[in-house]
Amino acid sequence: MLSEEISLDNHLFWQQRRWVSEYIGSDAAANNELKFTEKILSDFPYNHHAWSHRHWVCQAFFRKDWGKAELDYCNKILKEDASNCGMESDILLCNNIRNNIRKVMRRGAMK
Repeated sequence: MLSEEISLDNHLFWQQRRWVSEYIGSDAAANNELKFTEKILSDFPYNHHAWSHRHWVCQAFFRKDWGKAELDYCNKILKEDASNCGMESDILLCNNIRNNIRKVMRRGAMK
């Protein structure tokens, strides 16, 4: 459970999660981080740190079977919230992450 004292907008919080995930270095750690960011993004869909962390997880722990699920997830978030969001920068962020996931998927398919 998240402590109310933790700020999800604090880059040090996300940097520590990245460090721990790298240290553990397993699929279980990566799956945990994807689930964690999904929970955060369900409450705060435009949290830049959470999206950035999720993108990092996809790049650092790439698995071919994640690609379609990640694209579907990004598309779902955009469909649900883009029409309610007046911040064009947030929509651009989601589109950028979605495009980067496609690039990572193509790179993974070439290996």
